[in-house]
Amino acid sequence: FYWLNAISLSLVDNIMVASRLVPAIIGWITVLFTYGVAKRFYTKDVAMYSALFMSLSFIWYVGSRSVNLDLAVAGFTAWAMFSYILGFDETCRYKRNIYLYAMYIFSAMAVLTKGFMGIVIPGAVFFLHIALTNNWRALLRLNIPTGIILFFIIIMPWHIMMNGANSEWFDFYIIREHFLRFFTKVHSRYAPMWYFIPIMALGVMPFGAFVMQPLLQIKKYWNNRLKDSGIDLYLWIWFVFIFVFFSVSSSKLPLYILPIIPALAIMVARFMVSYINGNHDRCVKISSVFYFLFAGGVGGVLLLFQMFPVFVPETDNASLPEDFVTMGKPLWLCAGGLFFHSLISTVCAYMGKRRSAIIVAGLLYLPVIFSLNFIAQDINEKSTYDLVQVLKEHRTDNAEVVTKIFIEDLPAYLNENISVINYSGESNYFLHYEDISNRYYDSAEFSRRWNSDKKMFLITYNQGTKNWVEGKILFRNKMYILRTNK
Repeated sequence: FYWLNAISLSLVDNIMVASRLVPAIIGWITVLFTYGVAKRFYTKDVAMYSALFMSLSFIWYVGSRSVNLDLAVAGFTAWAMFSYILGFDETCRYKRNIYLYAMYIFSAMAVLTKGFMGIVIPGAVFFLHIALTNNWRALLRLNIPTGIILFFIIIMPWHIMMNGANSEWFDFYIIREHFLRFFTKVHSRYAPMWYFIPIMALGVMPFGAFVMQPLLQIKKYWNNRLKDSGIDLYLWIWFVFIFVFFSVSSSKLPLYILPIIPALAIMVARFMVSYINGNHDRCVKISSVFYFLFAGGVGGVLLLFQMFPVFVPETDNASLPEDFVTMGKPLWLCAGGLFFHSLISTVCAYMGKRRSAIIVAGLLYLPVIFSLNFIAQDINEKSTYDLVQVLKEHRTDNAEVVTKIFIEDLPAYLNENISVINYSGESNYFLHYEDISNRYYDSAEFSRRWNSDKKMFLITYNQGTKNWVEGKILFRNKMYILRTNK
């Protein structure tokens, strides 16, 4: 992901566009890949609805606009898992080899993106699929010896060079970032087992009314396990294994669950087509009501807060009530979209307008997607884009910029390195490999520089800084304060 992002940044001048281009492209390729697989094993209608589900899925949309590893590893993992089932089903040896070697290549790309989960997850799903379909002969057709060689040719150079260059690398990357991250709370990202249930409730909008029934049809999938390469059971294993895998992990973040979306999209799309053809009427009516209570309830509460800010609950963030007042039209669009897409699709379901219940849900949800772009700008407390614009206005003679914490996007927007005071973080493992004492220093050195004749700019959090250092406040948003010593 970093290599692809570096290429994007070198080709596109606009840093916001360039940095988001890679996850966006991976997101769309995965949508198209999902469409192709669904069309291969089912029908064109199933393929179209699976692509529709993924394109509008709240969590897939957010992931495809986020500059981090989660969407990339989800995409590469999905490509590998789709390649496996295509190769498993293919009778032409030449085409089968293409699919299977693609599977090993995509798995290697997933490993190089976010570690060995890129092979553990696909490998476990492949094994469970073969075991439950009792098709052990398929192992002979997976090109395992040559595939493993290809896989290691791709992943080993980087691992060997990193281990040779950094004596702490094995302990940090293999032990800490794999085993300790999964089994312990070393990353302070612990959450209960049910953590991803509400995440998924939000993530499957706007088609939440069609999700539960496909997941509960395990008996049907089991009975069809010997038909069409067991694709039904394969998709169910894909979803359940990954959901359980991340649920039992001691380290959880919302976008970790992204790899289940392609499999879920096809399962839901097949259910949608069956529903349009006259089945599942009663269960969709019931689930539509529950979905409206959830999505419509969220929209209703947002509308209430917008009309009557006094009802916004008290929080530690003093600016929260103000946010609901100042967001204006974007929040109205978001709240209205949540409320009306769930309400009208439920009405269509009860009127027997089956296809309309699906299409209306998607169309009336579009305002939610559009408004999210503007809302994110208002509530994003971590972005330093506006801060950097003010800094550039006041900065002269290339004055040093120093922060009390490491801020990821600040060097990118400034296009230069920044100084950090009393740094403590993951990079501590490797700071001693080069002399960076001029940029990473303690409070005493900072005080000496701050009180010198050299002009400096300090960026800190809002809280706990008033008595820490004197200076003129040039800019302040929800998260950062910019001060100068001159």
